[in-house]
Amino acid sequence: MPYFAITELVRIQASEDTVWRAFEAEGYHQHTARVKPWLSEQAKQRRLGWCLAHQDWLVADWHLD
Repeated sequence: MPYFAITELVRIQASEDTVWRAFEAEGYHQHTARVKPWLSEQAKQRRLGWCLAHQDWLVADWHLD
């Protein structure tokens, strides 16, 4: 949500920079979401098969020693 829309939503009079600084001070940051490729049906089936084949492995099984 744009910062100017937040000021309208909560009915305060503040600049976008002020709202940005307030969110930054509270630990909130804006980031653009990454675009991730869609999985094909074949890739989904391969992943599911791998998971099912390894679902009963113990911690020791995961070590490649």
